Amino acid sequence: MAFPSVLTADQAAGLIPDGATVTVSSSSGLGCPDAVLAAVGRRFDETGHSAPADDTHPIAAGDINGVKGIDHIAKEGLLARCSPAPIRPGRLRPSLPPSGG
Repeated sequence: MAFPSVLTADQAAGLIPDGATVTVSSSSGLGCPDAVLAAVGRRFDETGHSAPADDTHPIAAGDINGVKGIDHIAKEGLLARCSPAPIRPGRLRPSLPPSGG
């Protein structure tokens, strides 16, 4: 599949299949893909799709200076597991309860 060189946030969210593991690399609000996270949350609200099974982020994603970050996808039924840092291989532990989905 050929991908365009530039995607809108909504187009990027549309590429995430249900059950995907999504990683977010940012330093609080710096470099946080806030628009894409907002689009994932919006798509879930509208269609019930783009429900990642896992979210992994090595450092806080958002929550500073008006950047919501991970708050966009912290919704019942959207995340099965959220694994913030520190993460040790084989030791992922859910900080959100299973969504039941």
